[in-house]
Amino acid sequence: MRAAISRRAVAYALVLGGAAATAGCIAGKALTDPATNPSVGFKAPDPHVTLITLAPSLVQGRPGQTVQIQAAPQNGTGNPVASNGVAWSSSDPSVATVSGSGMVTLLANGKATITAVEEGVTASVGAEVDPPQAASLGLAPASVAMQAGQTQQLSATFLDSSGTPVAGPAVSWGSSNTGVATVSASGLITAVAAGAATITANAGALSATSTVTVVSVAPVVVAVNVTPGSSSLLTGHSEQLIGAPVDASGRVVAGATVAWSSSNPGAAPVSSTGTVSGNAPGSATITATSSGHSGTATVSVAVATVATVSVSPGSASLTPGGTVQLTATLRDALGSIIAGSVAWTTSDGSVASVSSGGLVTANGAGSAIITATSNGHTATTAIVVSAPPPVGSYHEPAGMAVQVNTGAMTQIPSSFSIFSPATPSAVGESKGNLGTVPGGTGLRITYAPSLTGGYSPVRFGTGIASAGTGWFYLRMRVRFSPNWTLNGNVGLKFCEPRTQQTGSGSGANENDVIAMHDFATRSTHAWLTGLLQGPNGQARDLFEQPTHNPLADLNDGQWHMIEVVFSPESSPGSGNGGYSGWVDGTLVERYTDVMWLAPGNQVGWPYLMFDPTYGGGNNSPPATMYWDFDQVYVSTK
Repeated sequence: MRAAISRRAVAYALVLGGAAATAGCIAGKALTDPATNPSVGFKAPDPHVTLITLAPSLVQGRPGQTVQIQAAPQNGTGNPVASNGVAWSSSDPSVATVSGSGMVTLLANGKATITAVEEGVTASVGAEVDPPQAASLGLAPASVAMQAGQTQQLSATFLDSSGTPVAGPAVSWGSSNTGVATVSASGLITAVAAGAATITANAGALSATSTVTVVSVAPVVVAVNVTPGSSSLLTGHSEQLIGAPVDASGRVVAGATVAWSSSNPGAAPVSSTGTVSGNAPGSATITATSSGHSGTATVSVAVATVATVSVSPGSASLTPGGTVQLTATLRDALGSIIAGSVAWTTSDGSVASVSSGGLVTANGAGSAIITATSNGHTATTAIVVSAPPPVGSYHEPAGMAVQVNTGAMTQIPSSFSIFSPATPSAVGESKGNLGTVPGGTGLRITYAPSLTGGYSPVRFGTGIASAGTGWFYLRMRVRFSPNWTLNGNVGLKFCEPRTQQTGSGSGANENDVIAMHDFATRSTHAWLTGLLQGPNGQARDLFEQPTHNPLADLNDGQWHMIEVVFSPESSPGSGNGGYSGWVDGTLVERYTDVMWLAPGNQVGWPYLMFDPTYGGGNNSPPATMYWDFDQVYVSTK
């Protein structure tokens, strides 16, 4: 599946979720969950806060209700600890919002997840907003006069306890005298013969009736009744009016047509079916005409103003120089999204500044609250800025010699050899999928929907002048696109430091894969991990699903610095090598007793291969996505 680099082996990749035991792709069967593999030897420091308990465990209610969530942080021994501040967020602010103190406001029917974050530890509860319940059922028209053979459609309307139309259960229909009039499952009356009948609509415990009179002569329209007779609208909203032509007995004349008009269509136009819309402030008289007779309704329109503001995302973690785009959603008193001006402010510009368009820029370590204000209403987002390790304080072992140091890349380095075709192959691989980051520094690897799952969009690499004695250090910055997803796959390779394989063994060169994985959801996470593909093609998983430190999740659209260190075996095949990994200076992986090589193989890492497989499954990317990398640094000794 992959062209081999002569006598060089794939030794180490950062995998997001799954990797194959070959150099070409990541197969889901190659990785096993650490919960079922006790031989994995991760050691991580016990953080101050390791668990947050939220109460209640589920928020339920109707639109407009509020519920306070209490967060109780605990340490590794299960004892409560003092909170240093919890950041709250909602997965769907259109359904439910949450304040900085954990107060949840239920807005609209649906489900959302409320998440609390402190010291990198997260906890979540569900929020479910139920629709208003139907309290009564009405039929229109309430009575109708017809001739044999004519039809009339009845309309069933459910109202809540406040008289507002709501959705209701299914309606069943029946006629008290099918010899006079029948009714279909959709409420369509058919007049059969002269007489009277009662049409009944049943919906659970609710019912309503309409009387039908079938006459031998055609009824004559003498008036048109319009309901409601008056209405108040906000701009951007509409309401359905009902025009009912009636005879001298007050019965609706079946089959009579109604024409609609507005005295002020600029403010309140009306459709041919009686739907009046609020276009601009003002008032209008809506007229329904049938057989020369008319009825009217008055409509007043007021400007819809901002009643609530919500901001997404509800929180963000950045490093200095990083950015995140905030989005403010404005809603009127009826919960509809409307346009309006938003003013953005920050509580501490030295930590995070915000533009007039809501773009936040991280300036220095600390925390800041970004506030969006519109029409006197506000919403906030918590921003935490963590300083990257200062220059000289990375985790490079002493005595290492620099082999690769691209610095900030504005073009593809000439030392990089690209092995992919100039035009897309049958699986979507192409050298055109490697480019530079627009408007910044770094290289961008693009994943299009045409890429077949289990393959790389582009393959390239660079030689390492001094392979060393088995000590290997790699550092680079990585960033995922905001829409990143694995679409059901489990992993993505970053790069593969390769060893040389000697002797009679055949198969893939030995390699360690530096990668990202997402065993938890197979969806959006990007957790740093390692996979040993060797020796002699025998795969061993080196990964730790980072439940101890959620900072290991790279998928937030921000730049992160990753570092890895390999320490050698005392001799090839002795199995006493080591591996460690860091994200933004925080240790997230450490393994001992690693067998890097088969007995008798040559030590050292002579090649750095990029084979960024979208693997651990056969699914293609659902949309065009990318990940960026910059400042690649490699040293050996």
